[in-house]
Amino acid sequence: MPEVTCALVEDLLDLYLDGETSEETVSLLEEHIDSCARCQSRIEQRRRARERLARLAWGKGELSSLLAGDAKVIAMARRRLRRTVLRVVALSLAVVVAGWAGVWFLSAPAPPGMYLARFTGSQILVNGRAGFIIPFLWVPEYPGQRPPELWTVEIPCVGGRGLTLKVAGVTLEGWTYGPLRYQRGWIHAYQQEGVLTRFGDGFWSFYPKEPPLDPLWDDEGLPYITRRARAVTIIARAGRILATTSDIDLTLVQWNDHSIPTYRPAPGPDGEWSPFFRVGIGASADGRHVHLQVSTDVEGVELVDVILPESVRLLRIEVSHGPGGVGLSEPLDLPYRLPVGTTDLVGQSVADPGFMVFATMVVLRVGGETHLEETGPYSTLSGNAPLGEVYDLRQPD
Repeated sequence: MPEVTCALVEDLLDLYLDGETSEETVSLLEEHIDSCARCQSRIEQRRRARERLARLAWGKGELSSLLAGDAKVIAMARRRLRRTVLRVVALSLAVVVAGWAGVWFLSAPAPPGMYLARFTGSQILVNGRAGFIIPFLWVPEYPGQRPPELWTVEIPCVGGRGLTLKVAGVTLEGWTYGPLRYQRGWIHAYQQEGVLTRFGDGFWSFYPKEPPLDPLWDDEGLPYITRRARAVTIIARAGRILATTSDIDLTLVQWNDHSIPTYRPAPGPDGEWSPFFRVGIGASADGRHVHLQVSTDVEGVELVDVILPESVRLLRIEVSHGPGGVGLSEPLDLPYRLPVGTTDLVGQSVADPGFMVFATMVVLRVGGETHLEETGPYSTLSGNAPLGEVYDLRQPD
């Protein structure tokens, strides 16, 4: 007959209390338990623990009769409690997933798709290598979804052929896994095939592979031609319209008079390159005010013309007399003889906040010769206005 030890009783204790052991095993265990105070105490502790377990699973109803009638009720209580815990865990996970899905769908500014920014008071130069960037919002159907491959950008114009740009690259910013279910992005589009190189921090360059293209419109005997764009449409590689916006203010400028040379600085007496005038452009944060700075180090530079978008009007000229000096403000009357120093031409766009891009032409006369200075492109995206004002959140037709 095998020897019954305290360790053996410990191993068989739950089976014994559940009534799962044979009569012979019960007889051997009880013979040891009757003579072992340690095992008697352990059984009493186990019975109290099992009763608490059963109360958790069954409540206080007929617990005593259940325990007296069938020892297997404890095993049933264990299984029931386990199922209850699993249900609680599953329900908690379901609540978390449902809450995340609710935030995901409710935070979308529009149905899934691509939405272009509204061009307000914008201008680009059509010179055979024209190109510009187009801001957009991308609302994915599921986290991590990227836009399909883009092919061309179509810009129909009033009074002439439209402009077709080839998509050189698409940049997405941010993530769609957070509380906002959209990403901001930029489309880089040009008239020619070429190589787009990104340098990081928002800087890139484009090198065309083709020679300059022919003018898009007949020159009509004019030094330059402007065309007003009606819309911007993005075409995917499959040929379908992916996004469009018609609520825009975009002017296209084609320069025709190539007898006016683009200004290039000449070496000074000391052999170093020292330009005698410089042109820069900027825009204020509200997306409406325009500041065009023209600096000259010599006298006799005359401002002949400034070619800006149709909705942008130059209001006045401000001249600064040295650092911290008092400025002179007067109405703009072209042609204007520029003083030595920096002259600030202040203008304003009548369009609502959105996306503004400037590729401005400035015509200057120096020593009886006319020079053309091209500036930009400079762009600014309104960051304070609501998304519905900055982006066209309508679905394409």
